Amino acid sequence: MSYLTSFPGETNLMDVLVADGARAAPLLGYTRHVMRGPSAFSPAEREMIFAFVSGLNACSYCFGQHSHAARLLGIDEGLIDALVRDVQTAPVDDRFKPVLAYVAKLTRAPSTVIASDVEGMVAAGWDDRAVLDANAVCGLANLMNRMVDGTGVEMDQTGLQRVGIMIAEHGYAPPGGPPTPDA
Repeated sequence: MSYLTSFPGETNLMDVLVADGARAAPLLGYTRHVMRGPSAFSPAEREMIFAFVSGLNACSYCFGQHSHAARLLGIDEGLIDALVRDVQTAPVDDRFKPVLAYVAKLTRAPSTVIASDVEGMVAAGWDDRAVLDANAVCGLANLMNRMVDGTGVEMDQTGLQRVGIMIAEHGYAPPGGPPTPDA
């Protein structure tokens, strides 16, 4: 379902995106690059960050898809739920805690991000590339969360898992096409 009257019945985010191909094409290309292109973070870690941000935003659609993809790519069962509850007590590598604290702050109160938030990542061993990559995944997740929630797109748990499997196995291939080299 969707809040949009021109999308009767079952509607997913891809339906909303491709309804305006001029907007969808660059956004989907950007998504492929951010989520599967060169990065300081593995695809599993990027899926974890995306799911974490979606959990903070209570976007069950994106949280369900990306947390399932993250699990299939090797992120421990239950970790993302634990992160959403409390990053500091979650069983995640200490090196990741400043990354997740940074994206949490960037999601909840972006105007309050200060140099010490980035310095915390650097002190944990991350470089500027990692900061930019975390920022890009966070921004993309927030954009997609708002597109989903703003249009009322929903999917049942089975559908969310099915999309999570497609993401894990094929990356972010163009709709209807084979996976691309950066997917």
